[in-house]
Amino acid sequence: MTANSFYTSSATRFLVCLLAGALISPVVRFASAQVPGHEILPPTSMVKGTYYLSTKQYQQALGLFKELVQKEPSNNYVFRSLALAWNGLGQVIEGETYLKDYLSAHPMSGPAMYGLGFLYYLDGRLDESEQLLNKAIASDPENALALNNMGAVYAQQKNFFKAEALVKKAIGYRPTELMFYKNLFGVYKEAGAKSKFAFEFHQRVRKNSTVVARGYGITLARHKRQEGFRLYSQGKLNETIDTFLELFSIYSDIKRDSGIIASLFSLGILYEEQGDLIKARQSYNNLLKINPKHLQAQERIKLLKKD
Repeated sequence: MTANSFYTSSATRFLVCLLAGALISPVVRFASAQVPGHEILPPTSMVKGTYYLSTKQYQQALGLFKELVQKEPSNNYVFRSLALAWNGLGQVIEGETYLKDYLSAHPMSGPAMYGLGFLYYLDGRLDESEQLLNKAIASDPENALALNNMGAVYAQQKNFFKAEALVKKAIGYRPTELMFYKNLFGVYKEAGAKSKFAFEFHQRVRKNSTVVARGYGITLARHKRQEGFRLYSQGKLNETIDTFLELFSIYSDIKRDSGIIASLFSLGILYEEQGDLIKARQSYNNLLKINPKHLQAQERIKLLKKD
């Protein structure tokens, strides 16, 4: 079996998607979990709690974050995580009671106002959410989580202009928080202006706004990857290659080697399936210039030489 014919089976076509996802996904997975509370809490506390949330171990998460409220009452991320745990457990009423009691004892707590507003948002109670979030923002105008959440409320209400403004303000205060960029992308998508996100990404790249460009780029890459998988599942190989070329360009613009490597390897596999072995070799060779020890690329080069 030749290197090219190996990639024509449907089973292997599916393997291509799995390989591409496995190689690229770590670039963005759990990225926001590295940010919450990094100025205040020991990283292990938030990482452990976020792990519980991500694996739907909501009871364990709830207990951990209730302890952290006592230790770090000014940490908005702790209150956000409490709301996520209560919502995951289907215990919104219990969470509402807890936060109202907390606010009775600490009426000036902006983080608790935000936490209750976020809990209302998760429960679909937008009017109540808006009231609490506005109070949290009045308490601390630089509360990036509350600003972002308020933007999400406005997006639900189809007030996309205000939603965009608030989410961008949140990004301004905390430009490393990837969830804000994800929210902004969603606002543009709901408003029918999805291309605006890519336009703003290229603007930030041209202006050398490194941190913000990185947030835009990682978010845009995530959606391009999903688009590539969709096109591939539809048998549109040429369009899939074009999308992965865009993905490669995005990662190159933000100088993210892990994403560049994953994109080049995916392109090599796709070019093999297309029958363009010259471009496949070029992709693998370019990858090996960045990471000479990449075993899969080395193996593909060897197989192509035998073909």
